[in-house]
Amino acid sequence: MVFFVSWLAVMFPLAFSPGPANVVFAANGANVGVRKSLPLLLGVDFIFLIKSILVGVGFGSTLALYPQSLLYLQVIGSLYIFWLAIKFIKPVNKSSSTLNSNLGFKDGVILQLVNSKGWLLVALMFTLFTDQSAKEYGEYGIAILIVMLALLNITSHFIWIWMGSLIIKLIKNTYWAKYLNAGFALSLVLVGLWLLFDVFLNR
Repeated sequence: MVFFVSWLAVMFPLAFSPGPANVVFAANGANVGVRKSLPLLLGVDFIFLIKSILVGVGFGSTLALYPQSLLYLQVIGSLYIFWLAIKFIKPVNKSSSTLNSNLGFKDGVILQLVNSKGWLLVALMFTLFTDQSAKEYGEYGIAILIVMLALLNITSHFIWIWMGSLIIKLIKNTYWAKYLNAGFALSLVLVGLWLLFDVFLNR
């Protein structure tokens, strides 16, 4: 129990904090609702699961030998986030299918593939908790960490989608509704700029 609480205290803020994927989840949830956003969630979390497995079996040590590769990935990810921001600069219109070119499984896969922070989050988890998990669960320690992170990610991402869907229900008949997508787009631009700034600091 102590192990789980300490793991959750570290990993929940990292998984739930506003990042590229979470902002996109909220924006997509606002535009097309929870059900139509599920393919996007599956795409992101499928790749997150693959990342967890790769790092868990030792790929993380390979990444550590080539830290520049994560910086290049971060630049590509920033550019993709800017592209997503452009897609979201459209007025919210529930009767229109213009954004029913909503983001799907493929978009989720791409978003997570170029998300360097995803690699760092997974690497941090295994760095901090592999030994504790092994003491708790023996040879199943790595697998338990992978499952725990997958469940946390899916839950956090679903909540972000639901919150986006809830926001549009609350304000769809108000003056502010037409600015919601612009707000999400601005959030993505800020995230993208922050990622680029982070690359500059780590050069």
